[in-house]
Amino acid sequence: MLCAACLSLPTPAVSGDVPYFIERDIPLGTFASSSAVVDMNGDGIDDVVALSYRVLRINYGDPVAPLDSVLTMGSDDFQASPFLFVGDINNDSISDLLTGSDAYLGDGVGGYARSAHFGLAGVRSGVAGYINEDEYIDVVVGRLDPNYISNEIAFILIVYFGDENGSYDDHYTLYIPGAYDITPYYVHDFNHDGFSDIVVSYADPIGDSFLTTNPVGILTGRGGGFFSTQLVFLTEKISNVAIPIINDFNSDGFLDILVSYEGHNELQMLLNNGDGDFSLAWELSHPPLSSDANGCFVFDYDGDGDNDIGLFREADRILDSSELCVKENYGDGSFSSLLTVQSDTPIRYVTLTGDFNGDSHDDFIYEDTLYLCTDTPVVVESQEKPESSVCLHQNTPNPFNGLTVIPYSLNEPGFLMIKIFNILGQEVRRLASGRHAAGDHRVSWDGRDNSGESVANGLYYCVLKNNTSVSTIKINYLK
Repeated sequence: MLCAACLSLPTPAVSGDVPYFIERDIPLGTFASSSAVVDMNGDGIDDVVALSYRVLRINYGDPVAPLDSVLTMGSDDFQASPFLFVGDINNDSISDLLTGSDAYLGDGVGGYARSAHFGLAGVRSGVAGYINEDEYIDVVVGRLDPNYISNEIAFILIVYFGDENGSYDDHYTLYIPGAYDITPYYVHDFNHDGFSDIVVSYADPIGDSFLTTNPVGILTGRGGGFFSTQLVFLTEKISNVAIPIINDFNSDGFLDILVSYEGHNELQMLLNNGDGDFSLAWELSHPPLSSDANGCFVFDYDGDGDNDIGLFREADRILDSSELCVKENYGDGSFSSLLTVQSDTPIRYVTLTGDFNGDSHDDFIYEDTLYLCTDTPVVVESQEKPESSVCLHQNTPNPFNGLTVIPYSLNEPGFLMIKIFNILGQEVRRLASGRHAAGDHRVSWDGRDNSGESVANGLYYCVLKNNTSVSTIKINYLK
């Protein structure tokens, strides 16, 4: 519950360097709604996994060319969903995929097979987590009630329990009285009673108007994966959308909640007292912009381990130019005043955040553009992507079982690196590294890894990279 006391926290001046962001095009364009940030190849740099109709795509983070290296896999079983969880769902130490409609078990060598299909229509949201005190990942989805009647409950929650086989046959429906539209956001034991709770937001229409009350609250766990149907209210405002963002903002070990109200352009910081009670630490009201003009997200832009708040304010009749703003987190629940760090940045909603180049500063993605954080002032302009300065040509023979030759060319002299990767994105063999003259070149691969061992049959990727360009080909190895 929300405590009545309101903490008055100071807003000191910014202590760190003002961040700037460099724009970089992302190969293959925008990410689907089914996307997640995770280190897929274990190199300590965030990657992006996106699932769409019949296609799984991985863009790999990299210090030189972040997200340029792309792996795509096709399957008739792949389906898009409002959310994507990447992790070990059945406790076999192999990464799997979980969405609002399907579960896919990983085979440990880059392949995925569907283990469960919920077959639900009208799924609008979902969240994964440990719900029923076992060692398998469960999922809660929000969907349109198939038995919906006007002026009654429109959306329901369905709780699915995972098992060692990646099946989700065991489930039940959770009805919340008075909830017209309910969205689950996070699963966690907020009151430390040993049972998982769910942070949700829901909407109730106000008469015939487009406005709604948008409470954010918690459904408290009752054990065994079951929840109270009485929502513990944390906030209640008239707004178009209320979005809770969960993080430990004051470094006390308890997860707090930042609530963004898009309709009224406001923020509320709710600090967790450790027993399920939350205190309103501060509120922020934006200038009176249009209802869809602002986006809010959290990221660690300064690399100090504390998540900061990013805000976008779009140009309109009041604001002459778009602005990217931040509130710097000092780690104790106090934040800097609103700081404009970059102007004329036409961004509305951030889709993903992560450290995609391994420099300890979080970056972010909007549509088909990656914004890399830097402490050096830069002029951010939209530019056409330059012509690639390197090119890998298809190897011959392909497939091969002894030795294959890989031709490549450079438009100008410079440093380059050529590596072989498996379908998990893990480096198998480094074929070349160093400065090369401009022109045509060749390198060979004998089907062995860096340790001299013969690799397994299958598909591999050869990647040529310099400071400005990346070129990739597929190679099939058959013993």
